[in-house]
Amino acid sequence: MFRGMNLEYAKTEKKMRDFGMVQLPCVLLRATGEGNLIISVGGLAGFCFEPDSLMLRYSKGGMAIGTTWDQIAYDKIVRFQGRYVAGDVRVMQGGNKHLNLHLEKLEAIAGLSAVDFTPPPGAVALDTKLIMGDSGVLALDYLVHHPLPQFPRSIRPPGGAASMKYAIGKDGRVKAIQFIEGTVEMKKGLEESLKKYVYRPFLVMGEPVEVETTQKFIYEVH
Repeated sequence: MFRGMNLEYAKTEKKMRDFGMVQLPCVLLRATGEGNLIISVGGLAGFCFEPDSLMLRYSKGGMAIGTTWDQIAYDKIVRFQGRYVAGDVRVMQGGNKHLNLHLEKLEAIAGLSAVDFTPPPGAVALDTKLIMGDSGVLALDYLVHHPLPQFPRSIRPPGGAASMKYAIGKDGRVKAIQFIEGTVEMKKGLEESLKKYVYRPFLVMGEPVEVETTQKFIYEVH
């Protein structure tokens, strides 16, 4: 899929969609009420496939706010070493062109061996510190469930802001929450909300690792 998604908070629907003169079978994701999928007219996250095959031809949206209008189209697909590979990929945002990718050549690597990717005896990791994750990237690509915090009644127009620093464990759950900025009332609501956050595990070399990030929360009052 376009993003690794936790379908615990969404249900699937099958629907045919028109792409010019062609119809493709699609799987759409609809929120169950607990997740944070954006639901709007034509805005359901979804995945469309070549008829009677497993070839992904089009994907739209993710599980987090801000990803609903991200779109990717896959064309000139070939089968290579048991996988489907697109020769042309078009990345769009809200229907506007964002990036075009074109594959000129695809061939197997001769003499590929797992030994070539194995660290030698005595090898030491260059950096063993906790990984610092960008809050924007984590929110768009990894956050799968985030209940809204309780709105502090003490906030008056135009609003306020609060910042929280926290770690995301290997299981995708938030821990070690540290309040940096804001009022005491903001702190209570944010801590209760963050404890219920669920992230897709952050992988390095295929293994889940802990990530630390700082998130700013804006409260707008009109």
